Amino acid sequence: MQIRWNLAIRERYSMEYSYFPELYPDELLYSACARYQMNIGKPAQKLYIEKLFDVRSCCAITDFPSHLSSFVAKIAQSHNTVETILNNHTNYPYYRPFIPKETAQKVRHYMLSPNNGRRIHMSLGITACSIPKPKFLKYCNNCVLHDLGTYGVSYWRRVHQLPGVYLCPLHSSVLNNSNILISTIRGKHDFIDFNTVYKATNAEVKIEFESEMSDIAKSSLDILNLKCEDKICKETLREYYLADLDSKGYVTGNGRLRFKMLIADFTEFYSSSFLRTLKSNIEEDSEDTWLHKLLRKSKENCHPLRHILFTKFLGVSLNDLTLTRRPESFGYAPWPCLNKTSTHYKESVVQNCVITTGSKTKKPTGHFICDCGFIYIRTGPDLSYADRFRIGRIQSFGPIWLQAAQELHSNHNLSQREKAKRLGVDSKTFVRMIKKGEKQKYTKVQKKVIGSRSGKAHQKKSPARVNWQERDQAMSVKVFAVVTKILDEVKPTRITKSEIVKRGQLHSSINYYPSKLPDTKLVLSQVIESLEEFQMRRIDWALKQLKDCNELKKWKVLKLAAITSKCTEQVRNYLDRRLD
Repeated sequence: MQIRWNLAIRERYSMEYSYFPELYPDELLYSACARYQMNIGKPAQKLYIEKLFDVRSCCAITDFPSHLSSFVAKIAQSHNTVETILNNHTNYPYYRPFIPKETAQKVRHYMLSPNNGRRIHMSLGITACSIPKPKFLKYCNNCVLHDLGTYGVSYWRRVHQLPGVYLCPLHSSVLNNSNILISTIRGKHDFIDFNTVYKATNAEVKIEFESEMSDIAKSSLDILNLKCEDKICKETLREYYLADLDSKGYVTGNGRLRFKMLIADFTEFYSSSFLRTLKSNIEEDSEDTWLHKLLRKSKENCHPLRHILFTKFLGVSLNDLTLTRRPESFGYAPWPCLNKTSTHYKESVVQNCVITTGSKTKKPTGHFICDCGFIYIRTGPDLSYADRFRIGRIQSFGPIWLQAAQELHSNHNLSQREKAKRLGVDSKTFVRMIKKGEKQKYTKVQKKVIGSRSGKAHQKKSPARVNWQERDQAMSVKVFAVVTKILDEVKPTRITKSEIVKRGQLHSSINYYPSKLPDTKLVLSQVIESLEEFQMRRIDWALKQLKDCNELKKWKVLKLAAITSKCTEQVRNYLDRRLD
């Protein structure tokens, strides 16, 4: 009798069903399944799992559920397709823009199929990532009040469960931890309805780095709602990063990244304590940080949270990206020969272009070498097609040009200006070349090209040795002098590393080789101001300016010191003490 009853129950729960609760905006599929279980009376757990996913062994996963094809076929709702569930009610769109297309397709297949759920987290690199998953499911009190007033029930939201999200992106309120574990061995088949565990709390909780955390929460929500349609992936995103870094001066003329300069600026943009909070700290002297893996052709996938940090550093968002192939500084070969005396003038015949970096401008410099012996130089990058026909200066004229110059020199029917014009130079250059003749000079660029053609290695001269101790001593004295000058100014200026380097015209080695300049590094660490320290110094300055004021108001001090109401509690307490 018991066996017959079990078979009847299994037959009832294996059929398709027409009722399934409406999925709310940004609701986890896990949450909707939990609400459904409560609505139908909470049957035996294994039978309920089988009813939903057509298999008893499926686990209750919050972020990347599997068996979605079976689930969609079971609920038989036209508006809830596989794509709708995947993009609007799982964490799949949060990772999709930052992984290779092949991996994204593989993960999608695993989520739809019935037997590959355990491979999803491993394919995304979540299990090996140093950024941990949240321990408990989280919720926002303000969202709950909105849901209860609108829908009569509340639910678990996707964005609240993402790593690095501590504030609600809609209300900027601190998220509360529930007592429901996201990952657990016991009860791994249980779907927990939010409405059965919710407890209203009125206590306001403050967290560190509130403004930065709010930006991260909003960016995380933007990524979940991003309609990229597979146009953005790990490879195209890297191309955009490199192009943007190139425009900001972080890429050499040869296409190499200035990692030391980039890391120095990145760690100045974000405080080390903030990065440690997000498990994304960077060691300045390391050559294998997550930032290196983000920008190199690494097989490892970087966590979306770190992409959010990097795009904020660049000052862009994924919605703003126009992803194109990163252009070379001077386009692609062949380039035109600009020797006016040759038969192939302005024809694209130049195959050799050696790119160097200007010692002063730090911009790419192209040395275009034609087989006719004509070599011209141009500072890049090229911004338009017309720039391909621009000459900065001529480095070598070549035998064809010299022969044409001699022939024109013997023609007495033409003026000197006309002769120079036909040769593509000014009159003074024409006269100088005729008088002196051309002495063939094998410049560094020519030697490099000739050496590569003949198979000989290009030998570089060893640079002069640097006396690091002497440089360190001189630089540390300069730092003290600059800081003293800043402190003596009438209106306060924040003391930052970049401000000191700019004013003191310090050598760039302070960014590239800080370990070789220990005294300077120590002095900088002692004098550089945090934002709070600078705001407190501005408060002192404002109080000094308002000392003759009869009635000293708090708002007057804040206004003169240009401090907003969003300042930290430490700054507010300091102002209160000063006013007392």
